[in-house]
Amino acid sequence: MSELNGLDVRGKDYRTGYDPQEFDWRSDADHNGCDTPNDVLRRDLDELVLEAGTNGCTVAAGRLDDKYLGDSYDFERGSSKIEIDHIVSRSNAWQTGAAGLTYDELREFSNDPLNLLAVSSTLKRQKSGGDAAAWLPPNEDYRCEYVSRQIAVKQKYGLWVAAAEKDAMEEVLDLCAGQPSFNKDVDWPQPGEGDSVTTESASQESSGEPSEGPSDPAEETAGNPAGDSSAKDSAGDSSAAKGSEAGDSGAGDSPTGESPAAPPPESAANPTTPATESAGDDRRGER
Repeated sequence: MSELNGLDVRGKDYRTGYDPQEFDWRSDADHNGCDTPNDVLRRDLDELVLEAGTNGCTVAAGRLDDKYLGDSYDFERGSSKIEIDHIVSRSNAWQTGAAGLTYDELREFSNDPLNLLAVSSTLKRQKSGGDAAAWLPPNEDYRCEYVSRQIAVKQKYGLWVAAAEKDAMEEVLDLCAGQPSFNKDVDWPQPGEGDSVTTESASQESSGEPSEGPSDPAEETAGNPAGDSSAKDSAGDSSAAKGSEAGDSGAGDSPTGESPAAPPPESAANPTTPATESAGDDRRGER
């Protein structure tokens, strides 16, 4: 709460100039020889199976304890169940101060282990670019850590919060007696490391490196602020049941580079098919 109160409170900027490519997401920003999506999978999945011949980088299979969903399920390379979520989305960051960061700072933000989590693709797309006022994990047991982690990211990169966003964060933290600021070790494991690692040869031809997913036209046109009403944050959107928040595209965030097509397990809190995402953080103004 002290860190939250230390953040500036301002209206969101327009998305003018926003280009997700500037964040250089999926790169080997930490120079450990593996790209960021596979780093995330090796850290967040248990019972890891790594593909042989990939220098201990590429995850072939594993089991995810999905913090957003509050359930566990298996993952295989090529599956569309899992995507990598930016806990503070790139688009939200751009509207709350990241537009003033350098290229290197944007790259660090987008590949920072503090800001990345493997989650179900459906929930990732429901959240999209939404802040805490628009979306919270349906797994209520994770909301305290989720908000604490968002605050830590915003503090680290000098970002501000919108008024409705801060109100939503305070509502969550009021229910988190003694919740500390987020200071857990979230660094990437080294190549070949992880939980219960085994290695197997790929069952089908694969380059061993996740390919870049298809570009999203909505992201490419994200610089157009026409109809933007994001600076006028609306109170009352703090429930996770608000559904999909248009904004940060899931395209390219799949660890295999595949476009997610299949829903996560039936136990997802909101199994409805999310609406097609567009390039904004406000459902009503940034379609």
